[in-house]
Amino acid sequence: MAGFPHPFVTPHLGYPGYAHPNFVPNPVTSVSQLSAVQINAGWVEHYSHDGRKYYFNPYTHQTTWEKPQELKTQREKILFNSPWKEFKSENGKPYYYNEITKQSVWVKPQELIDAENQAAACTPTSNNSIPEPPNGIPPVTPCTPATPKEDANKPPEPSEIERAMKATLASIEASDAATASIPIPLPPEKLDESEEESDEEKPVNTSQSATTVPSSTQPAVPEYKTRAEMAEGLRRLFRDCNVPGASTWEQALKLISGDPRYAVLKTFNEKKQIFNVYKTQRLKEEREEQRIRIKRAKEDLEKYLLKCNKLHSTMSYRRVDQLLSDTKEWTDVPDRDRREIFEDVMQEIGKREREEAKILRKRNIRVFNEILSEMLDLTYRTTWSEAQQMLLDNTRFTEDVELQNLDKEDALICFEEHICMLEQEYEEEKDRERRKQKREQRKNREAFIVLLEELRERKLLTSISLWKDLYQIINNSVRVTQVLAMASKSTCIGREGKKGWIPFLPGSVNGVED
Repeated sequence: MAGFPHPFVTPHLGYPGYAHPNFVPNPVTSVSQLSAVQINAGWVEHYSHDGRKYYFNPYTHQTTWEKPQELKTQREKILFNSPWKEFKSENGKPYYYNEITKQSVWVKPQELIDAENQAAACTPTSNNSIPEPPNGIPPVTPCTPATPKEDANKPPEPSEIERAMKATLASIEASDAATASIPIPLPPEKLDESEEESDEEKPVNTSQSATTVPSSTQPAVPEYKTRAEMAEGLRRLFRDCNVPGASTWEQALKLISGDPRYAVLKTFNEKKQIFNVYKTQRLKEEREEQRIRIKRAKEDLEKYLLKCNKLHSTMSYRRVDQLLSDTKEWTDVPDRDRREIFEDVMQEIGKREREEAKILRKRNIRVFNEILSEMLDLTYRTTWSEAQQMLLDNTRFTEDVELQNLDKEDALICFEEHICMLEQEYEEEKDRERRKQKREQRKNREAFIVLLEELRERKLLTSISLWKDLYQIINNSVRVTQVLAMASKSTCIGREGKKGWIPFLPGSVNGVED
């Protein structure tokens, strides 16, 4: 493990056997024995487990997240000394904060622009000279190369540079061995200065009357009194960062490591145990959310299919899939579930179509019967071919689009029923006429009998009277004319009337004489 840091800390940036440019090879045990140059040169760059860079001084055992002043370039020092610092809001828009006046603005201040111009003008000077080695390493002096004749039979001796390099490597190995057993601590989490801003100190955009105020980049570290509260805070951190239930520990670290709440618990095993509990619970929640989401998607798809006017009960699944391939409601549901919903919807659509067809058929039959009833030229003797020609000449029938879809069998049935109705009406009318005629004939007979009674009272009609003699007397009477007008039954009626009246004539056998 020589040349590497402790296994529980972040590995050293350098490689084994390679001298860091600013690394002091000779290990020391007391800071008082070191000069300022040696302490400044002792800063070493490291990376934490989440990839963040920090700096460690093996001599002073100090760690910091920020780059030490000794390692900063002239340009970085100029920008660092400026009170204006650049930050980014939640939507990525930069804003600027003055650490002295506590003022925030959206527009880059002129003071910061001047500092950047000054820093850009500062170009690093090249230093081609060999750096002075630390204490304990002999200085490197140039040596004059030997002539070929003198070195022909002698083995080459190491130069001063080679000897200095060997001494440097030996000191580096000794220093690495001494520092390898010392764990390098991580620096404390530093909160962003923008968290200390109040609502009144948030930047105001001069070009707009109402703008979005930049929020702090990191939440404040809450105070926990017990380890249970710490564990609950870490679980809340996983949830606030929306860590998926199927993520690994490494993937979760990328989402939460920048939050100061992550460093509340120091033990790795506790963090991992809390993560496993959160992961199990989150997986259950995600499965439930997925179940609810799929259920809602199924309901939306079913509603959409039932309302879609493009579908009918005879369409195949393949045809519907091609028709709705770009529809969100269709693509949100898996194929297997889509097929089940499709079958159910097709049954529902088929049932609905049958109900609609039944209603439409009733409507068409009703309208067709109304049209037949309005056709006065239609009688019980009209044939179907004659009726079809009459329908083509009917405006109401030709302008009704839905009526054109009336089944021919239904139309013929309606026509037959209408003809039967007309025939029945004709028979009823004929029967009424027959009864009326009989009633008139009865009245005429009764009037004729009254006439005969009058003749009897006048002694013009006796039991021995003859019809021919009587007819000469009554032929001009209206009552006789009405009786004789009843065509074929006129004689019978006369005889019947006479027979019915004869028993009451004077001088008859059964009659009563005056």
